[in-house]
Amino acid sequence: MSKMATIPPPPAAAMAAAAVSGRQAPPAIMTIFGAAGDLTKRLVVPALYNLVRARKLPDEFAIIGVDIADLTTEGWRQSLTETIDAFAGGAGNFHEAIDEQAWSWLTRRMHYLRGDFAQPETFSRLVMVLDEQRERQDNTANVLFYLAVADQAVEVEADGVGMYAEHIGDRDNAHRIRRRSQCPQHLPTATCGFPD
Repeated sequence: MSKMATIPPPPAAAMAAAAVSGRQAPPAIMTIFGAAGDLTKRLVVPALYNLVRARKLPDEFAIIGVDIADLTTEGWRQSLTETIDAFAGGAGNFHEAIDEQAWSWLTRRMHYLRGDFAQPETFSRLVMVLDEQRERQDNTANVLFYLAVADQAVEVEADGVGMYAEHIGDRDNAHRIRRRSQCPQHLPTATCGFPD
């Protein structure tokens, strides 16, 4: 039996991978819908913590957590700290003590907004908070939205995200967000008349 030759990756792909591996993300504001939920505590925030430790997040990074839970910014930070501490204590994937400096860096950038996703005033308040944060970052920050919520809440939140996109003058993306949210879950988005 002859040996199969290993095909090396194309040079361009190798160069791109090397460039990305050493690059830091651009300024950003991350809004997490479902901020007090299990997905945020067990997956999203630990992933962000690991990015901080790898020095992949810029100083101009902020997190706005949105949820209906009756919390304050400090209460949300404390809840996440307790979860991270439990992970470090052997209940999770951390095999070493939490890097207090990295964790502090991340929590200082966390802000909590209490609100019901079904209420338009939640999104109106979110628009104000995002505008204030973007001003602090000289309007250079990208805004990204993470929907850590049950499937039935996605369409309502996508409409709110579309409202923000329209507010900042990004009508094309606002329209695309709303159209995507209207595609039935059992169909791929391409079936609904627009590309993935």
